[in-house]
Amino acid sequence: MIKKATYLILGLFLALNLSAQTLSPMGEGLPFSPEKLIKHENGIAAIYQDGSDQLQVQVWNGDFWIALPAPELPSIGTTSFGILEFKDFISYKGDLYVCAEHTLDLTNNAPNYILKWNGAEWVDISDEAILNAVSLDYLVEHNGDLLCIGIFSGDIDNFNVARFIGDNWNLEGNLLTTNANDHFEDLTVSNNKVYVTGRFTDPAAGSLSLAEWDGTSWQKTSLPPFLTKNEVLGNFNSNIVAYGSNSFNNEKVKVKNGSSGAWTDISSGLSDYTINEVQSFESADEVLYMIGDFVDKQNTESLQVLEFKNGTWKRSALSNQPISSAIVANDEIIFSGDFEDGDKLNHVGTVIPYAQIKAGVYNDVNGNCVKDADEDWMMYYPINFGSNVSVITDYSGQVYLPVRENNYTIQADPIYYYESTCPSTAVNVDEQKVYSGIQIGVRKKSGIRDATIEISDNQSFKHDLGDEKRVLVCVSNLGSESIKNATVQFKHDENAINFASELPYNSYEDKVATWTLDLEPEEKRCFYVTFTTISAADVKVEANIEIEEKDEEEENNQTSFAYKTGSTGINQKHTYNGDLIPETVEQLRYKIAFTNNTGRNVIEVRVIDEFDHKINPYTLARTGISSNTSHVDMADIKLNVIPAIDDKTGNYVYKLEWVFSSFELPPFNESPDDAEGFVDITVNVRPNKFKVGEQLCNTALIYFIPEKDYNPEPIKTNTVCSSVGVEGTTNNTGKEPVIKGLSIGPNPSTGVLELDNATGESYTLHFTNALGQEIMTVDAAANTTQTVSLEHLGPGVYFVHTNGVSVTKLIVR
Repeated sequence: MIKKATYLILGLFLALNLSAQTLSPMGEGLPFSPEKLIKHENGIAAIYQDGSDQLQVQVWNGDFWIALPAPELPSIGTTSFGILEFKDFISYKGDLYVCAEHTLDLTNNAPNYILKWNGAEWVDISDEAILNAVSLDYLVEHNGDLLCIGIFSGDIDNFNVARFIGDNWNLEGNLLTTNANDHFEDLTVSNNKVYVTGRFTDPAAGSLSLAEWDGTSWQKTSLPPFLTKNEVLGNFNSNIVAYGSNSFNNEKVKVKNGSSGAWTDISSGLSDYTINEVQSFESADEVLYMIGDFVDKQNTESLQVLEFKNGTWKRSALSNQPISSAIVANDEIIFSGDFEDGDKLNHVGTVIPYAQIKAGVYNDVNGNCVKDADEDWMMYYPINFGSNVSVITDYSGQVYLPVRENNYTIQADPIYYYESTCPSTAVNVDEQKVYSGIQIGVRKKSGIRDATIEISDNQSFKHDLGDEKRVLVCVSNLGSESIKNATVQFKHDENAINFASELPYNSYEDKVATWTLDLEPEEKRCFYVTFTTISAADVKVEANIEIEEKDEEEENNQTSFAYKTGSTGINQKHTYNGDLIPETVEQLRYKIAFTNNTGRNVIEVRVIDEFDHKINPYTLARTGISSNTSHVDMADIKLNVIPAIDDKTGNYVYKLEWVFSSFELPPFNESPDDAEGFVDITVNVRPNKFKVGEQLCNTALIYFIPEKDYNPEPIKTNTVCSSVGVEGTTNNTGKEPVIKGLSIGPNPSTGVLELDNATGESYTLHFTNALGQEIMTVDAAANTTQTVSLEHLGPGVYFVHTNGVSVTKLIVR
């Protein structure tokens, strides 16, 4: 088989006033151009030849690609029996079938093959009829049965159809290919018939190029669309479409009316193109695509895709790409071919009706605004596109952002003491194409030390009496200079006992554990601590880090949370902000906890979170999205960032996918502690971007993938929602409070709060921390004044609300 050339596509999509079309990545794509794409269950499957000419199969389940074991076949090409060629690939009743044939036999017993993937392994289902076939051409499903179309030798007669029944291939029907040169060229199914093109001989009708199978016999197609030659078949609006030629006119493409059976010419516009070859048809959304080799007569440009829309053929917006096939699945059209962009758009992509901007951020060590080979891409770095559009890069340091026509000014936002070394890039999006080649350099400031600390429970922030809790403590140095002898402390209250740490501590006194650690620039160290809760009351934990040198940012040196009483379900999503958030909210925080309850060792976990459409590049703050996960030192963890636009609603959707791999997660029934993990997500948003009364809701998916599990089913978490409420004002702002007569101050406070309720009604005030956890409640009786001590609260930001109304944001110093 001749190998096709591979092209590098970097923003070469031409619009030319055509409908908006660009190719968007599907995961990381495929390593080689597919021989064929097919619909399979709720996704698609692809078959391709690898670098060793071995056939490989991958399945796209809607979220990611899953590689199956290689079909147990010889390498495609020259074998000891002759020349082995891939012939066809089909999905039938949930199983996959691969067909390969020796087309040039060097021996009399050169075998042919049909293999079946049953979900666990490949099984050879070739019987005598398949092994000894003269040719195997197509696998097709017809009226609920699996057929193989080819040329088969029976004991007495020859046949063109083998029907798979049980474990055997039964030969049946009359023969089309009675002459030595007869053969099949293309096939499609329409209106319960199998149509084929090629060269056939009918004793009654002579030479044919179009025939049909009705389930029992072959017959010539009466009134075929083309009298000289019928070549390529497809379907358009549930009717059969054909490409061919007549000697007496220039008609090239016709579609058959399903009710009348008449063929209608749809060749308008094709006279503008030279047609060298037509490979296939595909249709979607009232558009018919023709894939092949064409030349635009006006400018002699080579094209691969033409589209029929509104009664005429025109070049597609994707015409100049090396596309070899297409398929429609789940209301999406997917193109494949010999294209790759050096990142994720590799050999397969979905068509989206928007332009795209592809940009990347790299660590510009020498500060010259030129990406050198030894300078790494920056993962999870926020890029600002102007017009209040912010997105973070994914693990590759790149981002593909679908955009509408507008002017964009692209720059890297300063974060973690990085500054841009490149000027901003202006992009005027006025065509539907991919705007790429945008590389933004950033370099970290020198002389910076910034110690941070994070703590997170392994599952949730609820507890039952007697629970053993596991808390992950992570300390980081965000700066550019080493930190020596940092003091790390973790404290729990009197409602916890049996404290232990996997990292030996220096001391443990009065419920406070202390460690001394060194941190290199940008180093992150994590370890677990455990304890047992002994009270039904809230259990509070806190942690802090101090360094001997100047700390550039001290607000991230301490953190705390409190466990509330309650049971923790498995594989759940939690919102730290609670049921009510103010319009001025600037940070949304979520936890997705996972527990391996499959009963098997898991070698990969995927956590997929698609945000509410109101959390999108227009509402994200410039500091973007960050996350903290378990298994930092035990697994390879990468984050895919997938911004998209929903074609049906026009809304942005923002999907994140965490992949934990190169590790082993034991089942819960064997090792409960080691079977758990989590993803914490911090979403920084612009204040006043959400309206009162709106809800932010979303649900996550969790995939547990054991070894040799090729069809993992996702676990859907619970749906969490936060409603946007009304934020009140403090008594020292000069503005009217939300509840007239209810005054709280001073704000900021240093430990004592004056509460004056002159409303004539009693209220219960709920104090929550930045995580949305309730810290305390205060009863404010009608027409009373009281002093409230805040000494037990650490420094930070707290929120006060009552009866579903946010009263104030309180700062405690």
